[in-house]
Amino acid sequence: GTGVTVEGLNPNSPQLYRNLEQLNALLYHDFLDINIDATLAPNLATVYAALAIVQGASIHISGVPQLKSKETDRLAVMVDIAKQFDLEAYETEDGIEIEGDGYPVYPDTPIDCKGDPWVFMSMVLASTKAHSPIILANEHEGEKAYKDFLDDFETLGGKFEIL
Repeated sequence: GTGVTVEGLNPNSPQLYRNLEQLNALLYHDFLDINIDATLAPNLATVYAALAIVQGASIHISGVPQLKSKETDRLAVMVDIAKQFDLEAYETEDGIEIEGDGYPVYPDTPIDCKGDPWVFMSMVLASTKAHSPIILANEHEGEKAYKDFLDDFETLGGKFEIL
């Protein structure tokens, strides 16, 4: 609830993730419809989509055709997850469209992230904005990319339960 402060980042870094204004807006403000060109930070596209899904918002993400050929087809996985929340969703040529009305229906069955660590971590992070608990199928899916993800999430105040 209080946020996280990161110090010592080089503002001139070539790392494009240094500019997280769009993510900040999604985390700390309610939104219903947003357009994002994720070309410069493609790995954040799943975070953007997950935040929209748990809030039942509409989001239009472009600039990420490469996400179709990662550990999974991340765009297809996010479409599938959105549909589990009873949202309209589909892939576009270079992204994803999710259509929501602000009232997602939370599934009572485990969400399968298809073994993709980025999708898993995105859904866990988005759970902080969820209106109800989210059940994920496999608590180990994030370990491939970030071994201590759930421990660090909990240290920062995130809540989860292993069933």
